[in-house]
Amino acid sequence: MSMNWLDEAEIDELNEALATPTSVEVATRFQINDLSSLNWTLRKLKAVEKSYNEDKALWDEEMARLTSWFNKQAEGHNSTTEFLEGLIREYANRQRTEDSKWKGSKTPYGSIGFRKQSKWDYGDEEALVSYLEKDYGFLVKVEKTPMKAEIKKDFACVDGKAVNKLTGEIIPGVTINELDPAVTIKLGV
Repeated sequence: MSMNWLDEAEIDELNEALATPTSVEVATRFQINDLSSLNWTLRKLKAVEKSYNEDKALWDEEMARLTSWFNKQAEGHNSTTEFLEGLIREYANRQRTEDSKWKGSKTPYGSIGFRKQSKWDYGDEEALVSYLEKDYGFLVKVEKTPMKAEIKKDFACVDGKAVNKLTGEIIPGVTINELDPAVTIKLGV
């Protein structure tokens, strides 16, 4: 939904009201005292929300264009990089074939060489865990975390403590801070 002249007028009026206040204006700043002033404030809030949504839509559109442009640029960079790195790998492998002790080369713009590597495959993790638990338990990670959503359902809040609903037992390690109710604002159409 795009802003119309009425929304723009609302924002202009709001900007005037929010202009740098004097000390007298700060002391007597606007307050909502009745339904009319609440309506005025909600009208302004709705206009600001529309303006923000338009700005966000424009930003999203521009980001999509820039992302598309960058992805095309990156494609070209990536294919060129792959090609050049392939040439370097061919050269290194050729050098290694000619001289098995060849370690690499350095230039002012970089260096190439070989590094040993291996890939460990932990196919049957259950068998591995069983083996490690016997004598190497310190190599087995056990993650235990409380299921917080379920705790909120199954325990009650009594005087800032989590209490077992069935036994009345206080659950250790949980403190519940009651917060002031949050004001909800729903803008109309």
